[in-house]
This record gives sequence, structure tokens and C-alpha cells, in this order.
Amino acid sequence: VSSVLLIRELVRNSRSLAEEAQLVSIVRRANAASKHFGDLKYWVTDTAVTQLASSRESTAAAKARLDADLEAIAPVDPAGVTTIGHEVDTLTELARRAAEAYSGDDSAGGNALMAQVHVHILHVDNEIENIVDRLEQQAVERRDASKRRADQAVVLSIIGGIVLLVLALGFTALTVRSITVPLRRLERSMAAITHGELDVPIPQASGYEIGAMTRTLGMLRDSLKERDRFERERQRAESEVRAARDSAEAVLHDLRAAQANLIQAEKMASLGQLTAG
Repeated sequence: VSSVLLIRELVRNSRSLAEEAQLVSIVRRANAASKHFGDLKYWVTDTAVTQLASSRESTAAAKARLDADLEAIAPVDPAGVTTIGHEVDTLTELARRAAEAYSGDDSAGGNALMAQVHVHILHVDNEIENIVDRLEQQAVERRDASKRRADQAVVLSIIGGIVLLVLALGFTALTVRSITVPLRRLERSMAAITHGELDVPIPQASGYEIGAMTRTLGMLRDSLKERDRFERERQRAESEVRAARDSAEAVLHDLRAAQANLIQAEKMASLGQLTAG
């Protein structure tokens, strides 16, 4: 989750950096437009006054550079670029008319037209300055927004990592407890069986290895119980055999005693007969 958040924020930051780089490039073009307009207004004034061909060529070159700069700025500030283009066209036309007035020895008309040119020049300077300020403000706002999003992503990643760590520790504790508790019960049952307590309860068998151990312990207890039962039956059978043997020996002793008495009686009868004879 943290990796996904950070990757998403990196993608957003990379886009923001690309946009900021574009804004910086446009700010440079706006500054270049300010410089090129400075060249343009110089050469426009010079052309109106001197009417030299080289000045007209320099004016055209400066206007072409300014138009290229305005074309680059247009996607981010179309309204400002439209205003500047209109002002430049107006002052260029006024300068052309002032040049015609100067060439027709109408100095007063030329000066009035040039005064209007300077007013439009001020408007263009102000508008270019406003565009530069707006672009710089946008760049600063985007930079701050990117920084805030990056900080939020880091905080969210840290919080998410801590939450996931707590959950992982809790899950680990539950897992360990689910293993150790049955093992302790199984250990107590094994200890009791080892000491001869075969009637001790055995934990209920579950799945996996602990269940197999429980079933094995139950089989061991049952086999020990069966062994003890066989041992008791053997001892009882031996006791019965000994009792029967003792009884047979007593009967045999009585028979021998009776036989001896019979023999003695026969001897006494023979002696009586002999005595009678």
C-alpha cells in the first residue's frame, strides 16, 4: 500500500515537474518577449523618426521574434497574448502614420501620434509584466502544491506502514498463540500420560501438524490403556492358576494322607488277623 501511494505520488510529481518546467520555459519566453518588445519599441520609434530602411528591417525582425514569443505564451495566457498583439498592431500602425506625418513635414501630427505610441508601449510593458507575474505565481503555486502532496504522501505512507505493522504484529501474535496454546495443552497431556495418568483429557484434534500430534498422542494413550488391561488380565489369570495349583496340591496331599491311612488300616487288619490266628 505504501509503495502504491509513493509510486502514484511520484507519477503526479513527475507530471507536476514537467508542467513546472513548461511554466519556467514560458516564463523565460515571457522575459524574452519583454526584451524583444524593448527592441521593437526602440526600432519603431527610430523608424518613425529616421525612416531608414535598416530601421524598418530591424523593426520587422524584432516583431517576428516578439510574435514567436507570444505564440509560445498563448497556451497558458491567451487573453494576455491577445491584448498584447492588439496593442502591438495598434502602436505599429500609429508609428507608421507618425512616419508619414514626419515625412509630410507635419511634426505636430507626428508628435501626437508618437505620444499615442508611447501610451500603447506602456500598456504592452504593463501587460507583459503582468503575464510574467501570473506565470511566476502559477509556478510557485504548483511547486507548493507538489510539495504539499509529497508531504501528505510521506505522512500517509508512514501512518499506513505503522497501521500495517500493528496489524501484522497482531496477526503474528494470534498465529503464535494459536500454535503455542494447543502445544501447551498437548505438552501437559503428554506429561500426565508419561506419569501414568492415562485418564487425562487430550485436546481436541485439529488440522495440520498439531492435530496429527494430538491423534498420535491419543493412539499412544489408548495403546497404554490396552497394555494395562492385558497386564491386569494376565495377573488375574496367573492368580487363578496359582489358586488352582494350590487347590490341586491340597487335594493331592489329602489323597496321599488318605492312602497312607488306608495302608495303615490294612496293616492293622492284617496284624489283627495274624493275632487272631
